[in-house]
Amino acid sequence: GWALPAAEATLRAAISRDEGLQELDAPLIRSCRQLARHWRGHGLAGVDFDGDPVLWEQPGLLDWQGLNTVNEELVVCCEMLCLQRLALELDRLTVQEQRPVHRVGVVVDLEGLPMSFARPQNLKLFSRIARMDSEQQPEMLKWVLLVNPPRKFAAVWKVIEPYFDA
Repeated sequence: GWALPAAEATLRAAISRDEGLQELDAPLIRSCRQLARHWRGHGLAGVDFDGDPVLWEQPGLLDWQGLNTVNEELVVCCEMLCLQRLALELDRLTVQEQRPVHRVGVVVDLEGLPMSFARPQNLKLFSRIARMDSEQQPEMLKWVLLVNPPRKFAAVWKVIEPYFDA
């Protein structure tokens, strides 16, 4: 069976890491947390057929012009915080459900996504983030589903697809 004490120890270690992160660079962490409110999905939107959590993201709600004015390192820091929070939530679910919960499905709702998101500087940043995510949490992503694509998205997807691993 699943070693519940080990899962609880993992959860406590994750909480400790999150609290310790505040000591690194408080102003940077505060800025990242402010950006995180607008960056990625918040909380989990339910479960898939296997009972694994599903995260719902809405990039169309981002301020894309504002994002282009933000330092790239701040966005990367924000992504790291979001990944850490998601890992912490999966650890919490592991303890709560008394089973390993370490993978998440992601629904990306593209409604309202401006085509300007496909600017080269954005694609470079998203490519960096995708690489970082897969290096930091290689087994976390279970599946991705894109929904509500804009009309011109198919043409744009042909251009941006190489930036994402299959």
